[in-house]
Amino acid sequence: MAERRSPFYSSIVGLGAHMGRVGGDFISAKYYSGIADEHLNTRRNVGVQDLSTMGKMDIKGPDAEALVNHVIVNDAAAMKPGQVRYSTVCRDDGGIMDDLTVFRLAPEHFMLVTGSVNRLKMLPWLQHHAAGRRAYVTDITAAIAFPTIQGPRSRELLKALVSDADLDGLRRWAFTAGRIGETKVLISRTGVTGERGTTSDSLGTVDYRLFGVQAAVTYDSTDRPLDPTKGTRATGSVTAYPEFLGSSVGIVESRAQASTYYALDDDARYILAGRIGLGSVAGSSLADIPSTHRFYAGGGGSVRGYRFRSLSPLGPTGEVIGGRSLVEASVEARVKITDTIGLVPFFDAGGAFEPAYPDFSQPLRYSAGLGLRYYTAVGPIRVDVALPLNRRPGDNRWALYVGIGQAF
Repeated sequence: MAERRSPFYSSIVGLGAHMGRVGGDFISAKYYSGIADEHLNTRRNVGVQDLSTMGKMDIKGPDAEALVNHVIVNDAAAMKPGQVRYSTVCRDDGGIMDDLTVFRLAPEHFMLVTGSVNRLKMLPWLQHHAAGRRAYVTDITAAIAFPTIQGPRSRELLKALVSDADLDGLRRWAFTAGRIGETKVLISRTGVTGERGTTSDSLGTVDYRLFGVQAAVTYDSTDRPLDPTKGTRATGSVTAYPEFLGSSVGIVESRAQASTYYALDDDARYILAGRIGLGSVAGSSLADIPSTHRFYAGGGGSVRGYRFRSLSPLGPTGEVIGGRSLVEASVEARVKITDTIGLVPFFDAGGAFEPAYPDFSQPLRYSAGLGLRYYTAVGPIRVDVALPLNRRPGDNRWALYVGIGQAF
């Protein structure tokens, strides 16, 4: 296979990089001084990586939006020019062909950034689905330089290099135009997370690397952070750890939680509160997922009355090993007896499960209890006593929790 070089090839070689084949036919840097040194420098300072080998598919035409909408799982029509979305492209059987980022450059102009290897099959796939549409697909990978800048000083470095761009106003999952000297550039802000470690349990030892991209959303219409009396809170996140970014196991981790509050009287002395939490890890078997990325229920903030992280599938020797999915729910009746004293009867339920989606193959665990609240100017001091309702052998008969603020 013929070798192709990124636009930074000469500079990379001049810096003493160890070169290797990337993305099938590109030659680019594998590492410089060493993986550990570069990791620590990025965490503490700033790091620059040449990802020009990642595929860049340019899509133009009156039907560009229709084509992108057809091949990705998100709604491209909801995107405005200047926005970026993390998404996936699926095969005809519903399996994932690749995950990618979608840039909307103009009403009739998109760019899809794919994995380095998968770009070789993404171009014919897009061209196949463009047939009959007024949309034109071009592989511009070799024409576009694509450095990534990460670390706590990344903004500082960009400000020193880039002109004609509002970097302070650049929001997550968006991009803006600017210049480096006389070269026009696009600067996007997309989140990437990573870690490396080793976990061990009765399922075996997992020596893992995870590098991923996260998308998150938050909604909050409540009136107080520590003692809400009305409104709704909702958070959700999806973090993908694809193998093309260097992850040793390809997983997609999803979490969502919502809580709502309703006052029964004008003085908010009687409040009903409810919470539900969900989680899923898909893409690999339970044994291949690091135990730190599995789900567990139990304890304060989860199912009170049970030991912390004690509710999950059990391993071959009967120990807790975690699950690939999670369900939790709580309801409370918050009653103010005086201006400073309150009582809160509550009910919790939850559990973790082996499949990536809750199948309730294991019984949910339930608890009930009574809480005391002492209201201060900052927020309530919380004391909860919880009793597990369907105890297992070895579970305690009750548990005590003390904290600041309501339980949720």
